[in-house]
Amino acid sequence: MADPLDDDGRGRICRGHRTGRPTGIQWSIDARADTDDGIGTPHIGGIGGSRLCRSIPELEESTDGNRNNLGSLRKVKLTDGRMIWDIALALLVGALLAGEALAEGPEAGAVVLATSMGLLLVGRRHFPLSTYIAGSIALLSIATFYYPAGYYPVANIIALHAVGAYATRVRSIVGLVLGVGAVTAYWLIVPPVPLPALPSIVAGSWMLAWVAGQADAGRRRRALEAEQRAEDAERARRAEVAQAAAEERTRIAREVHDVVGHSVNVMMLQAGAARRILEKDPGAGRDALERVELVGRDALDELDRVLGLLKEDDQNQPLPGVDDLDELVGHFSAAGVPVEMSVELDGAEVSPTVGLTVYRTIQEALTNVAKYAGGAPATVSITADDNHLELSVVDRGSESQGMGSGRGLVGMRERVEMLGGTITAGPGDGGGWAVRCTVPLTP
Repeated sequence: MADPLDDDGRGRICRGHRTGRPTGIQWSIDARADTDDGIGTPHIGGIGGSRLCRSIPELEESTDGNRNNLGSLRKVKLTDGRMIWDIALALLVGALLAGEALAEGPEAGAVVLATSMGLLLVGRRHFPLSTYIAGSIALLSIATFYYPAGYYPVANIIALHAVGAYATRVRSIVGLVLGVGAVTAYWLIVPPVPLPALPSIVAGSWMLAWVAGQADAGRRRRALEAEQRAEDAERARRAEVAQAAAEERTRIAREVHDVVGHSVNVMMLQAGAARRILEKDPGAGRDALERVELVGRDALDELDRVLGLLKEDDQNQPLPGVDDLDELVGHFSAAGVPVEMSVELDGAEVSPTVGLTVYRTIQEALTNVAKYAGGAPATVSITADDNHLELSVVDRGSESQGMGSGRGLVGMRERVEMLGGTITAGPGDGGGWAVRCTVPLTP
């Protein structure tokens, strides 16, 4: 998840490292425990970015789920709008406090301390606790050795707001405790004031600054969490689209394989038969060549139909089904593969989806008979009851005929299992090869 408090922080560093940027300062937090404000050592190149990305889960665990200080783990650029604002604020407050010190008297030490309180605000986002502690020391020093009143607490209040906004939970609480202690010490040092409620008002200002910082941190965290959720939702949507596209490509590829594989094998058988008998029986040879042409035309028509599935306006084209099995078996018989078919549906209604699966399964099984069983006789049987349809394709060829690329068998299994059915393919009981499947009539 991106840094909840700095939209230019951890997420950008990690993304920069993933894209392979070889140079640039990238923060590492491996040595975070050894530093005052949790800011690691800058590393040049991708190594630091890699270490940061690996250390982020450890950081989140070490801060009890509070990621308020992650905003400081980022590149510090003078062109950063927030950095420019911090510099301007530091110069303004430094000038204000320096003017206050000069107005009280030309004490060099007081002027230096007052100016430093303002200039320290440059690091309030990246070193919030250190900035606050240093400013508190300067404030108490001015109150002790120079001037007890004035605008000097302004810088301290701003720094305490930064502690609430950018420090970790533990450091933020430490800053609050130190703030209460600093306010108490301040009013013990300065002389009594005519307004008895003033100490309480000032203490309330410190507390309000810290609470405002916490609220600011929570607001940014919620905004970035919402942004992250939106990104996650977009990634999930893209994944669903990609999965749907992959499934569609698989479906189209399966259809093309079934159409082209069947037709090419039938054409090869017919062409081979024509070559063998053309000289001995020219008439029979011409008939075989005509069947090659017919199968080729049918293959082109069916291929056009399959490719038409890619077009939205062709979705309603008819698909082959149980009613087209006689024509399918006729093609194989004409190609030299004797096929006997028995269909007993007993009035069962076969949906187009189930019919297409039955058609493609028989088509692939008979194609394998033609390719691997040498055109051995085959038997096709289809039966149905109220709930299921069963089919079998059994030949009397070689038991090893199922060997091949395996794409056809995989395609059959995918089709059948997609409908909730089962399929087996292997040596038959009496030799040869058998394909048997069962599919529900209502998938």
